[in-house]
Amino acid sequence: MTDLSTPALLIEDFEVVPAGARGVLIESLRLAPGDLVTVLGSAGAGKSLLVSGLAGLVPARGRLEVAGRSLRACAPGERARRGLAWVDHGALEVPGIAVDELLDMPRRRRLGGSPDAGSGPAAGRAWRHDELDELLPGLSRCRSMQLSSLEAADRAAVAIALGLRGGPRVLVLDEPTAGLNVAALDRVRRALGAVAAAGVAVLVLTRHRPFGLALTDRTLWLTEGRSRPFGAGVGA
Repeated sequence: MTDLSTPALLIEDFEVVPAGARGVLIESLRLAPGDLVTVLGSAGAGKSLLVSGLAGLVPARGRLEVAGRSLRACAPGERARRGLAWVDHGALEVPGIAVDELLDMPRRRRLGGSPDAGSGPAAGRAWRHDELDELLPGLSRCRSMQLSSLEAADRAAVAIALGLRGGPRVLVLDEPTAGLNVAALDRVRRALGAVAAAGVAVLVLTRHRPFGLALTDRTLWLTEGRSRPFGAGVGA
């Protein structure tokens, strides 16, 4: 049973501090299991840098916890094993690899090849291929295809599936809406709603304001490396 008393994701005074560049600061953000939150920001606002800091790819300071466990001293691989999954643009730029091969990588890294635990999609358990096919219509059609041949809608589906194969408690997606038409945006919105309903906390970073506001009413605005609630000094 999901413990709603412990945040799936807790961030306090979390500042990403890359060498020679402007940092990104999130003062406070708390996601319970099943929460869905959007971070909106224009190009250059710091969204991708924030993802890199959460992943442990760029130095950061402050409080960062997943399911009550600190990730501050953890390498990226250990953060994934503790339940933080992130998918950025680079994850789908691996040359010469098919979709199925890519989707099996996070499960092998996190579970060491052991069988999946549990019988249904839930936070902390790797989603099976059949569950992903039901969640993401069209995914099964492109499993044998090379990543480089995928259209934008298929790439979005693969990005979500890639994050879920690691068995996350928290799924962080950087610009999953890039290049999508209206129908594909709606499919992504419904899929992420289903992921949250299964108990996974979802954090989406995007510049696509209509999508972000339709996805959830919990929205932060990131500008010049600082966050605030959407609407606080932000134009409509």
